[in-house]
Amino acid sequence: MHHTFRFLCLTTALTALTAAPGIVEGDTLSWRAAAHTSPGPTALIQMNGTAIAEVDGNRFAYSFGGNTGPTGMDIDSIWYAPIEGEEIGPWKKADATLDGKGIVYHTRSTVAFNGRLYVVGGRYNAGDGFDTRYDGIRVFEPDATGNIPANNVTLYTGTGDGESIPDVAPSLDLLEMAAVITPSRVHPGDALLRIMGGGDTNAVRSFRIDGSTGRILGAGPGGELAPAVTQEENLPQALAFAAATIHQDRIYFLGGHPVSDKVYFTTIGDDDRITSWRETTAPLPEGRFDGAAASFGANLYFLGGTAGTNEMTRNEVLRAVVDEEGDIIDWILDTPLPMVPGVRRVGTFTTNDAIYLMGGRQMSYSFNTAVWIGTTSE
Repeated sequence: MHHTFRFLCLTTALTALTAAPGIVEGDTLSWRAAAHTSPGPTALIQMNGTAIAEVDGNRFAYSFGGNTGPTGMDIDSIWYAPIEGEEIGPWKKADATLDGKGIVYHTRSTVAFNGRLYVVGGRYNAGDGFDTRYDGIRVFEPDATGNIPANNVTLYTGTGDGESIPDVAPSLDLLEMAAVITPSRVHPGDALLRIMGGGDTNAVRSFRIDGSTGRILGAGPGGELAPAVTQEENLPQALAFAAATIHQDRIYFLGGHPVSDKVYFTTIGDDDRITSWRETTAPLPEGRFDGAAASFGANLYFLGGTAGTNEMTRNEVLRAVVDEEGDIIDWILDTPLPMVPGVRRVGTFTTNDAIYLMGGRQMSYSFNTAVWIGTTSE
């Protein structure tokens, strides 16, 4: 049966963050726990990939992979749940898995387009060597019920996928990339998937996606990514563990490791190319990585993260003050996240109704089990 898909737009501190000069307090967002907690064998997920897709007019939330703790097991399963209004329904396990290779940790670079889901990279929790990494892109296509059948998966490979696939260049062999996806202006109906930073690189690479088939155009006969990659304008510095989002037709890249308070942004041109990256006037109030970024309503947010260690997790929600040119000129302290002391490695996604955060790590051996729903009165 053929299904019609459409694009859906579409990641208290230990010591409280003191408002710096020019940083004002706000009270706009309201947070509540969803009725159904995060999925998984123990409902404890960190570094899972989250996204939302719409199929035949129905919306579904997805959670890809993750891990149950510093010494816990990796999760190779995919979970999904219906969304009605602002509420998330019960979670179910999809038939498809993360290709059965077990490389399922570090899967936060997960995005959706036209009813399909794109998972970039990943690795085993056991180590950080090249033989534990998957630097390809996996494309999943749900059916009308939200389930992803086992055969509805397309794999694209780079290098070091754990099964001796020959090296291709340029590869995506660096972990903790940020990813965003935007509709193409040059080729209406198609999209551009951009992968930014990660490891020790400042590279920005893009891939064109066919809006009808969901396939990455230009990939090699064996699914190799090398022929399909386009090099974009590099970031000003190499950063991993950063957050990224699209806000008002601009890409924002926030924080990262080594611990950074920098925020960079770029404009997408009518030719689908991005301009040189600019640093915003107002950086984050302190260096952060492992946080989440979201564009919700008229606002751009940075949520949670850590200022350095597991014991330095934050629950602050920062709302950007953006001028007409896209520059962030100030930050407002919005309603904090309910997690105390805070959360890092948290999944996030948005609908027109709410911001959602799920999973994540708190302190050294504490993990978030709730799905939090944030709404605004604006």
